[in-house]
Amino acid sequence: MRLWFTYHHYYKRPDWLGPRVSAALGIPYIVAEASHAAKRCRAERGRSVTTRSVGAIRVADAVMGLTRPTRGGIVALLREQ
Repeated sequence: MRLWFTYHHYYKRPDWLGPRVSAALGIPYIVAEASHAAKRCRAERGRSVTTRSVGAIRVADAVMGLTRPTRGGIVALLREQ
């Protein structure tokens, strides 16, 4: 099985390629240990990077390896869809 796997996706290190490549190839996009903090969306400097990070999490076919501190932010993004 072919898929795109991204590890430790967060606002400082968003996956710029994974969502595009997986959509173009028609393969699943999987993210492990992602994190998201809503307060980062309010920071003017990081807004475009944070928006890219949120978009990648929302299109992921699976998000795994959530820790207790990161679970709330990620689950909130997935429920917004």
